[in-house]
Amino acid sequence: MPAASASRVYLDYAATAPFDERLRSVLLDASWANANALYEEGREAAAQLRDARARIACALGAHAPSEIIFTSGGSEGDNMAIKGLAKPVTGAAHTHVVVSSIEHHAVLNAADALKAHGFKVDKLMPGPDGVITSATLEQRLAAIEDAGDACCLVCVQAVNNELGTIQPITQLASIAHEHKALFVCDAVQALGKIDLDLEASGVDACAFSAHKIGAPKGVGALYLRRGTRIAPLICGGGQEAGMRSGTSNVPSACAFAQAVEYAVAEREETWAHTSALRTRLLNAIAHGSYAHGLSATIANDQNVVPHILSLHVRGLEGETAVLRCDNAGIAISSGSACSTSSLDPSHVLTAIGLSREDALGGIRLSFGKDTSVEDIDRFIEILPEVLR
Repeated sequence: MPAASASRVYLDYAATAPFDERLRSVLLDASWANANALYEEGREAAAQLRDARARIACALGAHAPSEIIFTSGGSEGDNMAIKGLAKPVTGAAHTHVVVSSIEHHAVLNAADALKAHGFKVDKLMPGPDGVITSATLEQRLAAIEDAGDACCLVCVQAVNNELGTIQPITQLASIAHEHKALFVCDAVQALGKIDLDLEASGVDACAFSAHKIGAPKGVGALYLRRGTRIAPLICGGGQEAGMRSGTSNVPSACAFAQAVEYAVAEREETWAHTSALRTRLLNAIAHGSYAHGLSATIANDQNVVPHILSLHVRGLEGETAVLRCDNAGIAISSGSACSTSSLDPSHVLTAIGLSREDALGGIRLSFGKDTSVEDIDRFIEILPEVLR
C-alpha cells in the first residue's frame, strides 16, 4: 500500500482507497488512441472499451453492457441520474423528488438544484440505526399523492459513506415503482463491499466510482436500466450512446473493469478481514480509559458494512482528533472527507439524532484489504494521547 512514509497508517479507505498496484500493467497496456477513430488504433481502443463495459456489466449483474455508461466518477453519475431523470408528472399539482436526508452531497445538492425548475424536494429521515425503512418511504409517497402531487424520482444510497449503514434498496425501489417513480441509487460505498445484482435490485440508475476500490480517480460508471433515457449533462461528440459526450478514457476504464472484478471476487475475504479489524478496535475501545468519552455511533452492527466505523468523541471536536492522529502518523477523517472544510456538524450524524456537540465530535475510520492488525493496534496505542 503506497503511503507518505513507511511509518504512517492509513485508515481512510472510504475517502479513497490506495492505488491497487496490480492495475499498473493494465493502465500501461491499454490503448492511448481515440476510441471514436476509424483507423486501426482507434478500433483497438474501441474494442478495449467494449470489453471493459462488458466485464463491469457481468460482474455487477447488469442485463447488458449497454446499461453501463462511463463517467468521471460518483458525483457526475449522481448528477446525471437525478438531473437527467427528473421530469414533471402530467396532471400533478407539483412534482416531487424524494431523497434520504443522509445522502452524499452530490445527491443532496443535485436534488436541491431541481427546485429552480419547479420541483419540490422531500427528505426521508432515518431511524437512530441510520436505516431508511420501507414504511418511511411508503408514508411519504402516500402523503404526496394525497395532496394531489406526484413523485417522479426516489434517491437512496446503498451504503452510507459516514455510518456504513446498508439500506434496503430492493424493497425501496419496489415501493417507488408502485408509486410510478423511478429509483436512483448512489452505490459508491457499496461497490465490492456488498453483493450487488443490478438486474435483480430493481434500481433504475446506480452510480459508481473507481477510486473507492483502488482504481484511478476520474473514472466511474452510471448504470441505466434498459429503456431508461436521460437528458445528457454533457453534450458534444455523442459518446456513451449520446448520454455522456467526451473522448473516452480507455486506460482508466480498463483499470476500473479489472478493479471491479478483483473487488467482487475478493468481497467475502475482505468482509471477513475488515470485520475482524473492526471487532478488535471496538473491543479495545470498550476496555480503554480516556479523558474524553468515545463510542460507536451505531451500536448495532447488523445493517452496517464492517469497513466503515463511525465514532463520536464527547467534548472534543472531530477535526481536533483528526489533526492529533495526523501528528501521530495516522490518517482518519471527521465525518465525510468530501466536506471537511465545513464547521457545521455532519448532516448524517444530526439526522440520526446526535446532538450538535456529539455530532461535532464525529470521526470516521475505514479499512481495506491491506489494512493490518498492526495498523489497528497503532491507532489503539495513540488513542489516549489523541483523547487527552
